[in-house]
Amino acid sequence: MKLEINIRLNAANRCYYVLRTLFKSKLLSRKTKEHLYISYIRPVLTYACATWATTKGDDEKLRLFERKILRKIYGPVFNNSEQKLKIRTNTQLYQLYKREDVVQFTRVTRIEWAGYVWRADGSILKEALTYMIRGKRPRGRPRKRWKDSVKELLEEIGGDWEQGYNRERWKELVLAAKSLNGS
Repeated sequence: MKLEINIRLNAANRCYYVLRTLFKSKLLSRKTKEHLYISYIRPVLTYACATWATTKGDDEKLRLFERKILRKIYGPVFNNSEQKLKIRTNTQLYQLYKREDVVQFTRVTRIEWAGYVWRADGSILKEALTYMIRGKRPRGRPRKRWKDSVKELLEEIGGDWEQGYNRERWKELVLAAKSLNGS
């Protein structure tokens, strides 16, 4: 997944540099710039994020990229006591942004897609999810699998795989995942 995430980050960075004149513009409002980010850059960044099994390092890379763009949108803040501009802190950025961060977005997308896969009886997706591979895993720390990351998220929000058959209950779990703070 590290390679895929790096490819997505590079593509989103290219998209950002194409739009950087709009982000620098004083004529556009912050709301419009947020809309540009959500409409153009975030989809490039999170393409196929439902299939990612991210680690904490991957999540931090995604957050770092998002904060870079948010800092460009909101700009620095003037400090009256020191009479100079200061960079906004991460908490200030997210208080101004008032939306789910990119990691929370990827988690919600992952859990939505997991419900779809679980309900797809008789499909190759469900077979791949439930298939048990014979043999041993290699020595050392096992790599994080997509199924493991979904299971962790379900445990965090108090859900279970079997609730995937009940669409209404799964929607409640997706809403619970949206209410998580993303960290």
